[in-house]
Amino acid sequence: DQSAFDDIAALLKEAGADDQMQRRTAISISRDSRGYLAAWFVQGSNTWNRFTLLELLASVYSQGSVVEFPDFAHVRISRLGSAGGKSTEIAVDADALIRSGDCSKDVALEWGDVVEIPERDRKLDERWNGLPGEFIKALKHCVERAVEIKVKGESTKLTLTQTFFNSSQVQLSTPQSSMFWLSSAVRSANTLRASSDLLRVRVLRVDPVTKQPREIILNAEKADPRTDLWLRDGDVIEVPDKP
Repeated sequence: DQSAFDDIAALLKEAGADDQMQRRTAISISRDSRGYLAAWFVQGSNTWNRFTLLELLASVYSQGSVVEFPDFAHVRISRLGSAGGKSTEIAVDADALIRSGDCSKDVALEWGDVVEIPERDRKLDERWNGLPGEFIKALKHCVERAVEIKVKGESTKLTLTQTFFNSSQVQLSTPQSSMFWLSSAVRSANTLRASSDLLRVRVLRVDPVTKQPREIILNAEKADPRTDLWLRDGDVIEVPDKP
């Protein structure tokens, strides 16, 4: 019965079990006033992936959104503490951050974060037409990145940015639509050959913390965010030939 399950749950917590384990596997967006909560970036087998607040907002609003009329001045990040510990609330004026053009003040997100995007006050008959053009321009500038792709000894430099469409074109964005995923970038570069082996793509990256070079070998054949790599500025992508 339910009391037995409650007793088991209590015993597990006493033993150090984390009742927020499922939440810690994603970075989510929410709108409390609408009772909306959805995992946006999901943690998979690739431990290299890290995301920021502006990357999240660009991904959410790139092709319309389920959280329309955002009040970016009052964004809140709910961040979990250690197992059994209290969560903290981080208030961010994302509107001022984006309009300032100072991208260095972007906020790094952690697994388990829930980003609340509240709804701004407005007239009841106001129609949602997407984000203003100047706002999109500033947001795109903050999230764009330069990468290099090497295929068959030829090097191609790319500037990756988030593509935005107005809400009348596309009604719902998904995390998989971003060009920052490795699988999307290698295909959009128009450099692949019939001999290219996407099962063994190598990415060379400088670790942002240790500043040491790192090598990541990935299967970029399928666009699956659970195994895909979120590219960073300066990444070098090497696509080998098939054996």
